[in-house]
Amino acid sequence: MSLSQQKRKGYISFILGAVLTAVFSMFFFRSYGDFTVLNDSAPIAIYIISLVFGVFGGLVSYRAFSGGQFAVGDKKFFYPVLSFVITFAAILTAYVLLGIAPFGKETALVIDMYHQYSVFFVDLRERLEAGESLIYSLRLGLGGAFTPMFAYYLASPFNFIAMLFPTSAMSEGVALVELLKIAAAACTFSIFVSCNYGKRDFGVTLVSVMYALSSYIMAYSWNIMWLDCIVMLPLVALGLNKLIREGKYLLYCLSLGICLLSNFYIGFMVCIALVLYFLSIVAAENKISWRAFFSRAGRFALGSVIGGGIAAVLIIPTYMALRLTSSANDVFPSLWQTNFNIADLLSQQYFGMPVGIDYGNLPNIYCGVLAVVLLPVYVLNGKIPVRRKLCELGFLGVMAASLVLNKTDWIWHGLHYPNGL
Repeated sequence: MSLSQQKRKGYISFILGAVLTAVFSMFFFRSYGDFTVLNDSAPIAIYIISLVFGVFGGLVSYRAFSGGQFAVGDKKFFYPVLSFVITFAAILTAYVLLGIAPFGKETALVIDMYHQYSVFFVDLRERLEAGESLIYSLRLGLGGAFTPMFAYYLASPFNFIAMLFPTSAMSEGVALVELLKIAAAACTFSIFVSCNYGKRDFGVTLVSVMYALSSYIMAYSWNIMWLDCIVMLPLVALGLNKLIREGKYLLYCLSLGICLLSNFYIGFMVCIALVLYFLSIVAAENKISWRAFFSRAGRFALGSVIGGGIAAVLIIPTYMALRLTSSANDVFPSLWQTNFNIADLLSQQYFGMPVGIDYGNLPNIYCGVLAVVLLPVYVLNGKIPVRRKLCELGFLGVMAASLVLNKTDWIWHGLHYPNGL
């Protein structure tokens, strides 16, 4: 069979597999869901969910009948899409089992996502529908700037999906956006691993799902506006690697700009992590001269300024507004203290540990026992240079220590004491 015939067969199998899977999914969810309690959000949610499963079915069919990977040029998307679909299916299964709408009477909106964020989504939709200003609002007390609230809560590109839902069904729209963000985190992490390490196997999907279903995301998924930076972080890291090694600016600048635009608070933390990550990458290189170091540092600085400039349209007015809030009066801690015992941090890496926001200031960084099991394997791997091991383990050590110490933790949180988090 010629190459063109094989491709044609693969494309036909992809289309047929996608259509059949989507149709099956649609009928399945319509028959399984408790549609006596559904509102007008149900058709939209089911169509989007069926579309995702259809893509997955098409990819599986393509591989089964063409013997290859779904690719455009040298960019292979099978494992990123597979990571997305598996994570999507895992969260969706939890929705079904817990009876979360549109599969029951429960809601995925908890804590502030129920009392605040969903209301903001409704407000944004009404503004867009009525053509009202996104700069100033008369609904904020006696009137006030809408831009800072938009920059923190509503600037995510994913929110366009929620805007498709009517205001009466916005809770389902927000829940769907949450689901898509978590699945997208697995997809972007898979892209990072595939491109940065040249791996294209099911191990890529495994670690990507671990990243997307980490305890951090499970504990803070209700802070839906924070999830965008978790989605963008792997792309920002990949872009930084390309910037340092190949001198390519586009991916780093664009992904960093989107990250900061989506949520400046977590974006600030990403910027701090990038500085540490940059130092670990450069220090891991053998026989790097001071001239080469400053050349890479210059590219890093320039790319970061461009990325920040992309987001400046929201960051600058938001900064001016934040200077007027009570948080602006927070002062740097005068004494060094520890937030928790570092041994407790290590104990958090085992299966069955509680996940939440009220467990003695312990950070939620668990992503699976496999990460702990593979750590000594990494250390003992003779194929990895000792210099690189020291730099990467040093990076992890600095990150861990900065969570334990109160002063560095204060810096991580945007020079601010977080409220109950």
